[in-house]
Amino acid sequence: MAYLLWMAIVGIFLWPSAAWATAETLYVRPAAACANNGDGTAYTCAASGGSPGAYRTFVNVLENATDETAGQVDPGDTLYVCGAHTDQFTYGATGGSTVGSGVVGNRITISFNCPGDTGSIVGTGNNYAFYTEQNYLDIINPTAQGGNIVTFMLYTNTGGDTQVRHITVTGGTIHDNAVPTEKCLEARGQDITITGVTVYNCYTDGIWLKGKRLTIRNNTVSQVSTGDLNGDCIQLSGAVDGSILSGNSCDHTNIDSKYCYLASAVTDTGIVRFDNNTCVRNSTDTVGSGIFIETGGIATRNIITGGVSGIQCAINDGASSCNVYGNLINTANTTGIRVGGAAGTKANVYNNTIIGATTCMQVDTNNASVMFKNNICQGQTTGINKAPAGGAPIDSHNLFYQISGNNLVVNGTPTTPGTGSLLAT
Repeated sequence: MAYLLWMAIVGIFLWPSAAWATAETLYVRPAAACANNGDGTAYTCAASGGSPGAYRTFVNVLENATDETAGQVDPGDTLYVCGAHTDQFTYGATGGSTVGSGVVGNRITISFNCPGDTGSIVGTGNNYAFYTEQNYLDIINPTAQGGNIVTFMLYTNTGGDTQVRHITVTGGTIHDNAVPTEKCLEARGQDITITGVTVYNCYTDGIWLKGKRLTIRNNTVSQVSTGDLNGDCIQLSGAVDGSILSGNSCDHTNIDSKYCYLASAVTDTGIVRFDNNTCVRNSTDTVGSGIFIETGGIATRNIITGGVSGIQCAINDGASSCNVYGNLINTANTTGIRVGGAAGTKANVYNNTIIGATTCMQVDTNNASVMFKNNICQGQTTGINKAPAGGAPIDSHNLFYQISGNNLVVNGTPTTPGTGSLLAT
C-alpha cells in the first residue's frame, strides 16, 4: 500500500501541467500570399477559411492566455512571421491584457526566421510597424521599417511606463521611419534585453528606453537624427536602475547633435553602466558628447572618438557618484572627460587615456574628493582644469605629455600637480 501511495504521488508531480501542454508552431503570412485565412497551424495556405494553414495577415492571429488552445498563440508557442508584410503587427490586445503573454518558464517566441519565407514588416500610415504590450516574449531577428511614428515599440498604454516585462529582442534590422517623426526602436518596461540589432536612418533616436534592468548589448546604431537635432544612438530616461549598455557601436558622424549614449531626465537614483561601447563622432562637433550621464553611473572600457566631450557626468542629486575607468578618448573637440553638475558631482576618474582636445579633464561644480588618478593626458592645452566652483580635485599619479599650457589649473590658478604625477614624460 505504501508503495502504491508513493507511486501515485510521484505520478502527480510527473504528470504534465494542463497549462504547459505541447507547444505549437504557428505561421502568419501576408494577404498576397494566401487567399484564405487558416488556423495558423501550417506554413502552407488554407484550402478554405479556418482550415489548417497559415494565418492570413496579422489581424487574424489568435491569442490566448494559458489553456493551450489549438490554433491560438499560447505560452510556450512559436509564431513565425513569414513573407513581406505591409500591415501593422500589433501583438496583444490593448489595455495590458494577459492574452498573448507568456509566463515564467513558458515564454512565447515570435520569430521572423520563417523556414518557408523570412519575415519582414513595412509599416504604413500612422502606425507602428511592430507593437506589443505583452510579457515574457522572445522576439527573434525582426526586420521592420517605416511607420509615421516609432517603427518598433515595446510598450503598454495602461499601468504606467514600466508595465511591459521580460522581453528579449535578438538580432534583426530596424530602420527608416517612412514619414518620420520619432525613434526607430522604443521600449518602456522592466527586464528587457535587446541584443545584436542593427538600427539606422532614424528621425530622432535610434534606441530610446525607459525602465529598470534594461540590458542593451552588442547593437549597431547609425544615421540617427536625420529629421531634427534631437537624435541619440541610445538613450535611457526615467527610472533606469540596474540598466547596462555593453558592446554597442554608434556612428554619429552624420550630424552635429546630441549624444552617442546617455542617461538623462532620470527619475531615480539608480546605477547605469556603460561598458565596452564604441562611439564615433567628429572632432569638430560643437553639440553633445560620446557618453552623458545624469545619474549614478559607471563608464568603463569605452572607446570614443570626437564629440564636444568624450565622457561627461552631470549628476544633479548631489549624492550619486560617477565612476569613469579605463576608457580611451580620442580627439574630442574641447574636453576628454568632464564631471560636475548643478548640485555637485562625486566622481572617480581612473586609468583613462585621453588624446587630443583642448582640456584633458575638467571639473565643474563638485562635491569633495573628486579623484583623478593614473590617467594619461597627451596633446592638450590644459591637463586638468578645475572651474571656479567647489573644492580642488585630488590629482594623483597622472601622466601629462605634450601639454602646451598648464598641467593643473584650480579656480583659474595654475597649480603644481599632485603626488606621483609625471610631467612631459
